[in-house]
Amino acid sequence: MSTVEEEMEMEDRVKSQGQQMSSMQESLAQILAMLKEKSTSEKEKDLSESSIRQKTKGREREEDPGSPAQREGEESEKEESAEDLSLGFLEEHLRPPYGKGKTHNNKLQNPLAKSLFRTQVPPNFSSLRLPTYDGTSDPTDHLSAFMLKMKLINASNADLCKVFPVTFGSQCRTWYTSLPEGIIEKFKQFTTLFSSKFASQRRRKLTVSVLINCKQGEEETLTSFYDRWNTIACEVQGTHQA
Repeated sequence: MSTVEEEMEMEDRVKSQGQQMSSMQESLAQILAMLKEKSTSEKEKDLSESSIRQKTKGREREEDPGSPAQREGEESEKEESAEDLSLGFLEEHLRPPYGKGKTHNNKLQNPLAKSLFRTQVPPNFSSLRLPTYDGTSDPTDHLSAFMLKMKLINASNADLCKVFPVTFGSQCRTWYTSLPEGIIEKFKQFTTLFSSKFASQRRRKLTVSVLINCKQGEEETLTSFYDRWNTIACEVQGTHQA
């Protein structure tokens, strides 16, 4: 399967999960509305019946205020009141916790598996000046620069997975937080997803023919031309600088 197809498959999978979550939230909202409507109807009915019972009990209290039957009736009313409180508790927990317009699960997802957090990142990690990636350059270059830094502290698989997202810019973070919860267990898997997502930013591979056709511009100095030629030579496959 090509990287483009893998990317499309991953995006479809994330979109499908988002639709499923949205459907579940709508179902919960409908259930809550039905419960509230039922509760309101039953409550009005109970209030009417309770009013009649209270009038009857008022007359009975005048005759026998300590009747056991009366105490049982009062306990029954307390139980009905407790059911109303339970409905309120359910409503509170189904309510989106992040403000109006937010979904119940509208929190930053952590695509890293829980097993990666069993160890702590080495303390000397903070001394590294890590490169950043904004999603507009070659992802291979960023990975190479990142690995050069992390090798200085002998980073483990878990360290690489946890530190790599620190280098992401806003565009890259948006992609990262959209990944399914706990999907990443290995750094190799992480880099495959990363490279696939930003494959369109890879530089076009140069061949020797590009180097052969490189000519000095009319107003270009010899030094400038040599620097440009040398830069291209470093990028051409099959050539090595001494």
